[in-house]
Amino acid sequence: MQSKEISVENTMHSFETERLIIRLLEQGDRGFFVSLYTDPKIMRHIGEPFSDKKAHSSFKTAIKLNTETPIKQLLWGIIDKSSKEICGIQNLSLHYEDKRVAEAGLILARKAQGRFYPEEALVGMVNYGFTQLGLSSIYAYSSVRNRASKRVVTKAGFHQFDETESKISFKIESE
Repeated sequence: MQSKEISVENTMHSFETERLIIRLLEQGDRGFFVSLYTDPKIMRHIGEPFSDKKAHSSFKTAIKLNTETPIKQLLWGIIDKSSKEICGIQNLSLHYEDKRVAEAGLILARKAQGRFYPEEALVGMVNYGFTQLGLSSIYAYSSVRNRASKRVVTKAGFHQFDETESKISFKIESE
């Protein structure tokens, strides 16, 4: 199968859901990004919290990746429409060998948890990936200890296809 390359110029890269605006990360999101990735409680099911230096470096890389052609990864800020505040970050990382396959990720601030924002944001991103980016399938992974993530990806339409001692693997395919 030939790999379809996706051009940044061919897509808008922002979308909305009922309660959320999803737009590419901006320079002004740096403090929020760093606060999420350095917070031990938020990172507990993802990995070791980043040092400030690593978080700042990762943010710089994220901003750069959002402008590259062909697309390798897109990172979006999740904005609460009512408060106009950023409350999370989500991303799609395209597979190296097949650019029609991507991996989804999502991280949410504590203040936004318990409001069903992750389900809404993930469904919006999946729809965007299939309709605007032409993806054929999207994968998501979760720690086996993270019951909330399992619930979110399942409610978003993903199906579990593998489980190891530490990780659960999910997949959703375009129709």
